[in-house]
Amino acid sequence: QEIVFVHQNWYQDVNFEYLGYSLPVAPKHTLGLSITYLNLGDFQGYDASDNPTSGFSAYGMVFGLAYSYKVSPSVSLGAGLKGIQEKLENERASSLALDFGFIYRRGKFSLGAAYTNLVTSMKFIQEKEPLPGKFTLGFGYKLLQDQVSLAWDVDFPRDDKPILKQGIEYGYKESAFLRLGYEYKTSAQNLEGTGLSLGGGFKFSNWEVDYNYSPNQVVGGSHRISLSYRFGTKRSL
Repeated sequence: QEIVFVHQNWYQDVNFEYLGYSLPVAPKHTLGLSITYLNLGDFQGYDASDNPTSGFSAYGMVFGLAYSYKVSPSVSLGAGLKGIQEKLENERASSLALDFGFIYRRGKFSLGAAYTNLVTSMKFIQEKEPLPGKFTLGFGYKLLQDQVSLAWDVDFPRDDKPILKQGIEYGYKESAFLRLGYEYKTSAQNLEGTGLSLGGGFKFSNWEVDYNYSPNQVVGGSHRISLSYRFGTKRSL
């Protein structure tokens, strides 16, 4: 069993919160529950004549239920169902989405793939648009007696160009970690940020704490911190 909480102070006054819980229900079967909350902050309202009116807020929330099955010591499959709700002033929209994925591990090498937001859409008032579906392919490799981990992800958004993500992690005695990452976008959106991220973390007993910072030249940096607790498995420094 494991529980994790993530807080991200995104750009300006946008905040992201995540709470997840995983429960092994049988030797090869695991269930997961999660809540995601995105607070987009407060906005100034205006009427048709561009006169200020009362302010309003906007947010998005996702409730998730996931299931994974360990096919073999090397292969695991997973699927998730998400209930999505968004609110903009007095208007609301909701939808359901499906996620699918797998991971393969052999020795120091790992391969994973996932598709998120399969065949779903959201409707605000009369406007209906599909959710941003995305296929992701990832590779991982460990070296130097498993102290160094290399990772590459390629995102293929349904409505945008591919995004390449690459990172490296150094771990000291599986207790303290340093990380460096870089995200390269082939679209013009990459002009807004450097794509660089820095972070680290540490484990003690059953707890794990991680921190990440991503600088942005236009709207300021993004800070992310996570705290997780794993039941029944103790780690020592």
